[in-house]
Amino acid sequence: MGIRTKIWLTTNTSRRMRALCGNAETTPEQLLTQLANTPSSTTTAR
Repeated sequence: MGIRTKIWLTTNTSRRMRALCGNAETTPEQLLTQLANTPSSTTTAR
């Protein structure tokens, strides 16, 4: 079992994320997991 956490989003952000997940046929939890596992472009050397 992995580490679990709770995050609080604004109503607008939450709605947009749920709409995005509905279009992508994924869950908010899956989306956040993918984002957490994606390297940040701001830390990549140019």
